[in-house]
Amino acid sequence: MAVDTQLLFGQPLPLLVYSFSSRGFPDLIDQIRTYVPLISSSYLISLYDYKYLLNGNNRIFVNDHRIRIWDSGGYEIRSSDDISAVKSALPGSQVWNEKLYIDVANTVPWNGSDILVSYDGPADNLTLSDQLDKAFALYERIKGNYLKDVLLHLEYPPDAKEVANALVPFADKINIVGFTEKEVAPTWVDGVIFLHALNTEFSRLGMHDRFLIHIFGCFDPKSIIRFALAGAHIFDGLTWLRFVFHKDSTLYKREFEYLVQPSSLLGADIESSIIAHNIREIERLRSDLGYALATSDFSAYEEICGVLKKLTTGG
Repeated sequence: MAVDTQLLFGQPLPLLVYSFSSRGFPDLIDQIRTYVPLISSSYLISLYDYKYLLNGNNRIFVNDHRIRIWDSGGYEIRSSDDISAVKSALPGSQVWNEKLYIDVANTVPWNGSDILVSYDGPADNLTLSDQLDKAFALYERIKGNYLKDVLLHLEYPPDAKEVANALVPFADKINIVGFTEKEVAPTWVDGVIFLHALNTEFSRLGMHDRFLIHIFGCFDPKSIIRFALAGAHIFDGLTWLRFVFHKDSTLYKREFEYLVQPSSLLGADIESSIIAHNIREIERLRSDLGYALATSDFSAYEEICGVLKKLTTGG
């Protein structure tokens, strides 16, 4: 089944998804109530947090027709961090397993624009084929109208040909294939080379329009630009809650005070101001990248495209 590589549920790609998590953010409930109304496009929340922090409170999500990615809860229970983490946050202490993943997913008020990430439990060194088989065995037990986003764990260096070949039997079943930034892009150069190689393999196998590519835990503007130009479509992460975005750079939060008029800082809610500022920056980036990819007008990214070409073709 072919996918539209320019639109997803009517939203232009790339899709930049605002993530929420209880891991490292004990005020998650307040963040959701305050910041979700400011988001026009898409956001991500885990099934783990939906159960334990929000107590399955459907009132927050009923009649919400934005794109929502329901993460599996793996990030909340694992001890590993994403690249943007300033310090390691302790994983959640509540019980979480495949059965709970299935049970909670079956209570979600699906809105027709939902994406469900495959179960991502403790690492068990499964082969790619076994990871895919396991994901679909669980999907079959979850009723609802949602797209399937299969998160695959890879060893470094990732083998694009191996990944593409493993996906062949699932070309008509998977909507989105995902990888963590930490595993496929320990540097942005690694990420660009992997994405180029993967898309080359997809084309070789006649699957260039079969999958959207999701990079989990990647939400800083410079990486988003390079990976989107290299062929990724969906990005999510917590960086927007940790730092300040400014002209495609990621800065420490204190830097925000030097970007605004001094008088505006007196008595201000700095945290809320930073979040509103970051959302504006991300939406501008999404618009700029969406235009470039839809029209093939890369003049705004000419220098970056030149670097990417040299990395991937030597030209």
